[in-house]
Amino acid sequence: MNSLVIFLTQPSLSIGLFTLWVVGACVLLGREAASHLRIARTRHQLTPATESIRERLSWPRSIPLFVDNEFGPCVLGVFDPIVVIPRRVLELSSHAVRQISRHELNHLKWRDPTIHAAMRIVCASFWFSAPLWYLNRATRLEREAASDRAAVNSTSGSLQPDIAALEYAATPWWRSTTITSG
Repeated sequence: MNSLVIFLTQPSLSIGLFTLWVVGACVLLGREAASHLRIARTRHQLTPATESIRERLSWPRSIPLFVDNEFGPCVLGVFDPIVVIPRRVLELSSHAVRQISRHELNHLKWRDPTIHAAMRIVCASFWFSAPLWYLNRATRLEREAASDRAAVNSTSGSLQPDIAALEYAATPWWRSTTITSG
C-alpha cells in the first residue's frame, strides 16, 4: 500500500493525470459550447407558428412556438426557451398533436433544458466519473417519463387513462424525430 501511495504522488504522474483531466474536460466543454452555438443559429431559421396552429394546440400566448420541416419536437434554449414542433406532427390527429405539445410544455415548465445543460457541464468537468454519467442518463430518462405522464394526463379526461396512454405510446411521431439537446 505504501508503494502505491508513493507511485501516485510522483510529480510526473500527477501532472500527467491533471493534464489528461484538463484535456478531457476542455474537449467535452468545447463540444457543449459548439452545441449551444448550433442551436442559437438554428433558432433564427425557424418559422413562428401561425395563429391557427396555436389555437389548434391551445397554446399559451406567453410561450414562443415555432414550426420546422425537420427539427423537433423539442424545447430549445437555456435562458429564453422556445418549443419547436415539426410540420409532419401537425398532420396527426388533434388529440395526438395536443399530447405531443403538452409533453414539450411540461419540459418547459420544469426547465428541463437548463437542468440538462447544467448536468452536461458537470459531467464534462468530471468526465472520469462513471456514476455521474449514469446519474445524468437516469435523470434524463426520468424527465422524459414525467413529461410523457403529463402528456397522457392532460388528455385522459376525454379518454380512459389506459387508452390515453396506449394512444400516446402508439403515436408515430417519435420514430422519425431527431432528439437534440439545448
